[in-house]
Amino acid sequence: VSHGLTKAAFTRADLVEAIGARLPVDDADGPSPREVIERLADGVALRIGDERQEHQREGSGRYTAADLIAEERAILEVMGRRHSAAVLPSVDTTGLSADQARAVTAIATSERLVQPLSAPAGAGKTHSLRALRAAAHAGEIGRVVVVAPTGRAVDVALAEGAADTGATVASALADLRE
Repeated sequence: VSHGLTKAAFTRADLVEAIGARLPVDDADGPSPREVIERLADGVALRIGDERQEHQREGSGRYTAADLIAEERAILEVMGRRHSAAVLPSVDTTGLSADQARAVTAIATSERLVQPLSAPAGAGKTHSLRALRAAAHAGEIGRVVVVAPTGRAVDVALAEGAADTGATVASALADLRE
């Protein structure tokens, strides 16, 4: 993502800061850096939600960017793909909570090639993914891939044995396009 923002939604101030950090210092004649930054922000920012209400703080409006929406559309296209080889013959849910076992079983019995798993920090996503990885390897599925929004999340999943390989969403989409 060329503007440097990693969140799907951000404030205009976040966008201006990210653009300003990437703008080369140039004291040549022409528009001021502020004018350039504002013009670039106007060209990238897409408002999500309603205009600010009187009771809301100035700058509370939320925006996203066209390239982030394009990434999300590409993910949705891939998520619809199915194949019977994605179904795991069995999965051992011993040691998982009821919610974790339900999520793991739903993923293991689905033909979907892309399976989202979203939960709050500390909910046991990595622990659940380790059970899925073990089931995949027992079922002779050779490689489990984790895709996450940030490189740090991918690194944690790999270090904790939740997958065989991993990538950020942006890099995985770039690979799929090639």
